[in-house]
Amino acid sequence: MLGAPLSTESVRFSWLRVGALLAATLLACGGAAGLGGEAGPKRRPTVHLVSAIDVKDFGAETLRIGDLDGDGGPDLLLVQSIRATREITCLTAITIFGRVLWQTGNPSADNGFIYSDLPVQIYDWDNDGANEVLYVRQAKYVEPPHDGRSPTHS
Repeated sequence: MLGAPLSTESVRFSWLRVGALLAATLLACGGAAGLGGEAGPKRRPTVHLVSAIDVKDFGAETLRIGDLDGDGGPDLLLVQSIRATREITCLTAITIFGRVLWQTGNPSADNGFIYSDLPVQIYDWDNDGANEVLYVRQAKYVEPPHDGRSPTHS
């Protein structure tokens, strides 16, 4: 059922379909022209599978796309976290063909499921021409001291 919560018992990450993902990203960045097709309401781009990647135990629903090896092409950053606390447990950078570039943390197939955004970005933060990965491994979530219903002062 579409939209139903998934559990680790019902779904295990094993393959990542990169073609549709890259096509969607290119469409978001440059429309149909980004795929080499003509932009316009009647022309739909053709989606081609680029590769099927066995992500073993580092598969994740949270994914970032950016150049992580300096070759000018898109790479993938898979982000795993503990669902209840959103603590980031593993980052795995791979090429679109599945070659692991680097990994930090401990991968686990149980930590690939998340239903919120995580504080992870790929960007050239220091303006040196190469992208960096910035992430917050664990943030402390606290209740605000004021509940919004009662006055703030006595």
